[in-house]
Amino acid sequence: MPPEFTSNFVEFVKNIYPSKDTIPLHVASFLPNELEIIKHCLDSGVISTYSQITTEFENKLISLTGIPYAVAMVNATMSLYLTMKYIGISEGDEVILPAISFIAAANSVTMLGAHPVFVDVDKKTTGMDIEKLKEWLTKNSTVKNGKLINKKSRRTLKAVMAVHSLGFIGAMDELQTLCKRYGMILIEDGAQSLGSFSDTKHAGSWGEFAVISFNGNKVVTTGGGGAVLTQHKKLAQKIRHLSDNARIPHQYGTMYKEIGYNLRMPGINASLGLSQLNALPQLIERKKKLFEKYNIFFKGTGYAMLTPPVENVSNHWLNAVVLTNLRERNNFIGTCHQHKIMVSPIWRILPEMPVYKQAQKGDLSNSKWLWERVVFLPSSI
Repeated sequence: MPPEFTSNFVEFVKNIYPSKDTIPLHVASFLPNELEIIKHCLDSGVISTYSQITTEFENKLISLTGIPYAVAMVNATMSLYLTMKYIGISEGDEVILPAISFIAAANSVTMLGAHPVFVDVDKKTTGMDIEKLKEWLTKNSTVKNGKLINKKSRRTLKAVMAVHSLGFIGAMDELQTLCKRYGMILIEDGAQSLGSFSDTKHAGSWGEFAVISFNGNKVVTTGGGGAVLTQHKKLAQKIRHLSDNARIPHQYGTMYKEIGYNLRMPGINASLGLSQLNALPQLIERKKKLFEKYNIFFKGTGYAMLTPPVENVSNHWLNAVVLTNLRERNNFIGTCHQHKIMVSPIWRILPEMPVYKQAQKGDLSNSKWLWERVVFLPSSI
């Protein structure tokens, strides 16, 4: 990499964020009227889980995504955990995930006592490589007593979790068909994908359920929060009930008939999120313009951005560039950090980290290729 390229990049980024001494990878974007909406929640006196504003937030999510049911919770990880638990993923089962993603997806499986199995990702989308998944299933699975069994571990292969990394949506129709053929539950980790569509379908439209994240670094934030999206009314009703301590209101004292969880999103968080959801089109438009600036900068340099599939209307959550090799990647990151530009490599390959080193995995050549080359770029708006 020519030295002048990195110096030009540093100057380019500092021109985008001229008022920042240290330029973070991604921070929340706040809007002028948000204090007013939060004050409305404070004035109501109901700021916790029983706030009507949480219901309004859920209804706005339904309107924006076109997915008929939404349950707002404290974060996306616990949204995954609780919903997988309810639909029957339990200790000893296996869930297939992409080898590169934020670790929370795999952790939610492990929290259940289930086991993640890692399959390679697609170089273009960083989502699960469906051809590699087909190869893995053909080689490693068999049906016994009506259940799909992993030949090596002898455990039940229960589900596939697609992860819409960077807000990109892969070939979900094909993945949905494959899961049906093998009798596996399809789950969508759409933590990063609020506002992303493939053709006319929002992320989360294919699986039994999906989750969205509203962490502080997402397009829309509630400070901390998540939501379950689903096409199934009974599933949504049950998750809402369980996330509210499985509480049954009663005239003479609340009744509890099963173990519940205190996971419902508080109203004070939902009030911030509601304000941001109302501005989602404008936020995504600003994201798109930032992506286009990066695209123009890299044009003709020999380097290229990771770009969403042509059928996607992306939220452009996090921008990423593909460099030539590991040494070049590390030098680029080091120079940026010297100038207080907080770029970052793509997430580490999950089964190469100590916590998941013993997990079963397929050929991960694409994951290794991406790990050695991809750098996340400042994406705050």
